[in-house]
Amino acid sequence: MNKVKTEKLIHQLVTETQPIKPLAPPLNRFFKWVVFAFVYFTVAVYFIGARPIPIETITHPAFLFQIILILSLVLTAAISVFFLTIPNKQSVWLFLAPIALLMVWTASIAIPLFSHGDIHAGAGLKCLRNILIVGMPPGVFLFYMLRRTVILNLRTVGFLFILTTTAVGCLGTRFICRNEDPLHFLIWHYMPVILSGSLGALTAHVVLLKDYLGPHIKAMQSNMERYRK
Repeated sequence: MNKVKTEKLIHQLVTETQPIKPLAPPLNRFFKWVVFAFVYFTVAVYFIGARPIPIETITHPAFLFQIILILSLVLTAAISVFFLTIPNKQSVWLFLAPIALLMVWTASIAIPLFSHGDIHAGAGLKCLRNILIVGMPPGVFLFYMLRRTVILNLRTVGFLFILTTTAVGCLGTRFICRNEDPLHFLIWHYMPVILSGSLGALTAHVVLLKDYLGPHIKAMQSNMERYRK
């Protein structure tokens, strides 16, 4: 009897199996995401309203360093996410590289706080709104591209995923916000990235387990029910 059930189950699995499209290499998916993020980033900043940036500001080493640093953080965190979702591509450097850039970014924000005599945070709700508008769609697309992958370290991927999303928004807001005060940048630009990344690490096991392992668990339960019949 058990043999008949087993053969019946095997037959059902074979007949209902659908062809699976191979997952593209992580670099291919990374470049595809970069193209989407760049196009959307440009359009979003344009429609929200890019601030007029004087040539002396654009060519100032501090401004250029901030832009290059945030951009490097976005790209490094994103490529780490894509590689960390491949079981045989795990490496501690995929986590340490964006963390190192994050520490340098933190230092570049903290140091000016001590060199400026008069600092004011100012209003920043519009900056939070802009971070969401610029960063959310690239984040949604990144999440979509990860749905067929295997995530072994949920907290690490969750942190880097949210870090990528909010850093994109922070980069866009840098071209929109007119407030150059270091305290404003710390509170309204930098802290949302850090707090969101930490929240992503804490909630990743809930969100990602539901989206990634949920369908597999349901499939296993369904197969077990068929086997019992």
